[in-house]
Amino acid sequence: GNFYTNDAQFDKIDKTLFRNHIAGVIHGETPFAGTIAQNLNFDETVDPAELGAVLRAIGLDGSISELPEGMQTQISPEGRLMSSSDAQKLLVARAILRKPLVLFFEDPTDKMDDDTARQVIDYLMDPAHRWTVIVTSKNPYWKSLATRLITVNNGTITQDKPLKSC
Repeated sequence: GNFYTNDAQFDKIDKTLFRNHIAGVIHGETPFAGTIAQNLNFDETVDPAELGAVLRAIGLDGSISELPEGMQTQISPEGRLMSSSDAQKLLVARAILRKPLVLFFEDPTDKMDDDTARQVIDYLMDPAHRWTVIVTSKNPYWKSLATRLITVNNGTITQDKPLKSC
């Protein structure tokens, strides 16, 4: 697609630099075949302490610790050997471990039970993080933590209102 700012196409941006500052999870995205560690840290630059903190924060650490091979457990394409909830957590963890400035999410918690989804959303929306979260979701809990609500109908913004101060 195209990137626009103030109704003008933004085609002079360095795409590599831009991609280094964004991450996300789109609906239907799945883990790739490989180990859990490879899925989380495919460039091998993530600090192990930071990795552990993120896994704890989103509730994936317990599931991984129960696996006989832990982080070295092989998962099949599309993460079929994991629960759908854990596969989503893996994708969310991978996105945030990149330390992006902007996170784009499309229903990133729809496979999680309500309590788990709240835990993940609370972590993602914690004001202590420096990222901006842009999310589309049917889960109303997102809205309770959002600072701005934008409604788009047929590609046109029909509503843009602040919900609370940043």
